[in-house]
Amino acid sequence: MLPDGRCFLYYARGDREHRGIYVASLDGGEPARIVESMFNAVYASGHLITMRDGVVVTYLFDKESARLTGDIWVADLDRAALTRPMGVESSSARIGLATTFFTAGHQLEPLPNNS
Repeated sequence: MLPDGRCFLYYARGDREHRGIYVASLDGGEPARIVESMFNAVYASGHLITMRDGVVVTYLFDKESARLTGDIWVADLDRAALTRPMGVESSSARIGLATTFFTAGHQLEPLPNNS
């Protein structure tokens, strides 16, 4: 659920043209795809956090317009002061770690343009 209490994010499977992270409203209307993705996402502190090419990334997300803004950033979890449980390899676990990483005020690094 987004902070307005009416909109929510969800992941839809499908071919590349249709899969991705969508935003929809409890009030109805047409859902909008925010970004093509193979993974779900979480919203935290104005950012959309998900996986891309095996890396946890965060996008600036304008919750009012439900659009991505700005650059894509990557969380360097290997340098984070986090205790990673042994064997945590699922995308949802990595996204959870990134959410903790981000909301704890750690620095993010820009994702290189060639990724």
